[in-house]
Amino acid sequence: MLSFFRRKMKLILWILVIVVIVTFIPWGVGVRLRARSGKSGPAGELFGRKVSASELDEACDATQTYHTLFQSRTNLTKPQIREQAWERLIMLGEARRTGMRVSDRELAHIIQTQFGKDGSFDPKVYENVLTFAGVTPSVYEKWTKETLMINHLQQLTRAGIWVPDTELERRYRDEETKYTIQYALFQSEDMLKSVTATEEELKNYYADHPGEFKVPAKVDARYLYIPCSVPTVKPTLTDAEITSHYEERIDEFSHGKRVKYRHILLKVEGKDREKAESAAKTLADSIIAQLRKGKDFAALAKKYSQDEKTKDKGGELGFFEASGMPKALSDKAFSMKKEEISDPIKTQRGYEIIQVEDFQEPGTKPMEEVKEAIRAKLEKEKQDHVIEEAKGAAYAKAVDISLALVDNPNLEELAKKSLVELKETGLFAENEPVKDIGPSKEFAKAAFSTEVGSFGDIVEIPNKAYCIILPKKKVDETMMQFEEAREIILKKIKEQKAKEKAHEVAVEKHTEAINQIKENKTDFAASCAALSIPLKESAAFTARGPIPELGQEQEIASAAVTLEPGAPSPVIDIKKGSCFFSVISRKEPTDQEITKNLETFRKRVQSREESTMLNEWNKWVHEQAKRVDYSVGTEDTEETIPEEGEE
Repeated sequence: MLSFFRRKMKLILWILVIVVIVTFIPWGVGVRLRARSGKSGPAGELFGRKVSASELDEACDATQTYHTLFQSRTNLTKPQIREQAWERLIMLGEARRTGMRVSDRELAHIIQTQFGKDGSFDPKVYENVLTFAGVTPSVYEKWTKETLMINHLQQLTRAGIWVPDTELERRYRDEETKYTIQYALFQSEDMLKSVTATEEELKNYYADHPGEFKVPAKVDARYLYIPCSVPTVKPTLTDAEITSHYEERIDEFSHGKRVKYRHILLKVEGKDREKAESAAKTLADSIIAQLRKGKDFAALAKKYSQDEKTKDKGGELGFFEASGMPKALSDKAFSMKKEEISDPIKTQRGYEIIQVEDFQEPGTKPMEEVKEAIRAKLEKEKQDHVIEEAKGAAYAKAVDISLALVDNPNLEELAKKSLVELKETGLFAENEPVKDIGPSKEFAKAAFSTEVGSFGDIVEIPNKAYCIILPKKKVDETMMQFEEAREIILKKIKEQKAKEKAHEVAVEKHTEAINQIKENKTDFAASCAALSIPLKESAAFTARGPIPELGQEQEIASAAVTLEPGAPSPVIDIKKGSCFFSVISRKEPTDQEITKNLETFRKRVQSREESTMLNEWNKWVHEQAKRVDYSVGTEDTEETIPEEGEE
């Protein structure tokens, strides 16, 4: 926490630590909401009405609280909070205009989900967390209702999107058609030896691109590394614990009437569904005839069933309640007798033949049936508890060390006494990985924001350790001198000239090839061979790319879709240089492949369509809102919301 707390409020710090441990909220979550300025009057306009300063302030509070509790341990800047608050007010205004409502029951469910653990909800914990976040339950519940209204509005916008099968099949065919090309590639790297740069060009580049030669600010820091020592041994679980869990929560394992049955599934697949359905029905009738003659159901299931999960088990499915079965199957199964075999039943997947093995009246699932599921659940709970305890112990130790640093800044002595490592980062820039830590925005932010000779807040390296950082040296941003930058500039200019030369050579050879095709009535490959232009053949790729050996070159992939086989493409500049090509094969997916992958593809297309529609709708709502922010141009650009005691 803040150094002020370390020096003056050790008791309060410990209370906060305890609250954090108890509620499983991420460490350091208690960012206090900003102090109100007491401003009155309008803050802006939305949907043709004035938005008061207090209304915007409340939206800022809601934004900050949700961000603090559920999204990130980092602070948002004031402009970020204000922008997100305006977005919240826009969406909330549209939700109210369209009559969105949230029931108390739905609100209770979402709060229990947010603050409960494994189905349990402790009102005291809920109140503690909100007190820690600086908000009352009534206010938080109001904000949550508003958030749910916005979510419902966005879900409604996405609802109803449906791409017809014919259009879906066309898109699948377009996206999954595979192309093979012959291409002539003129690589920039092959031109590097033939290009150079003059002294004047080097100096002009240096003068024209000052931003490229900035040396970023760097910091060299020492830090105390307090690891979260999570035991690697898997938690042990006794049969007694499983039995106790089962007996204490016996109601969770109750069930209605159940049927145990086997099935033989015959899928209806293919573009011609009528033909496929007729074939499946004929085969089903043939299997029924064999069953009527006394053939073993399990043996026929192994031979004919297309359910890969159950066929090797003779079609065995186990016990099911009616609610867990397709209606056509449940209606039939619960009307049958033991050992009875059904006629073919039409379902969404095709035709199914079932054999009832047994019935169970409403009751409780035996422990043997649920034992492994209970074991997995309890093992996870134990492991989670061990992790939380390890994190809690490490954080508590970090707090102790942080408090001790106030009175004794001798790092070596403190590290030795506390049995933790004292490490050094060496000089690093804010966007560079830290030695022994790796990329960490939080670590870098703390190192750069803390004064040399001081120590900053406790920083978490997620699931690894906590760190207390003490910068020992800072180097300001500087500009490389021309002589220092000479080799870098030379390399950049040569690379650019090599790319330009590769393009020139490609255009020259492309022109020669086109003329050869016209004059001698030859194809692309023959004209290139006559001109000694080397060609390579690619592996197959789709319109989405990437292209083997060339990479994610969308312009080539897009051109391949429109070109006739054998026709030359124009010259295309790519990362490696410049090239031109012709399509030598185009292979469309088969009807069987389309049928097999259509549902997976549908989800992908649906997601894209929903995203597109949501973006368009969002744009439309913003146009309707006609937002006016009276404070535009007056807000600080990078100031973060201070924690309590910082102002």
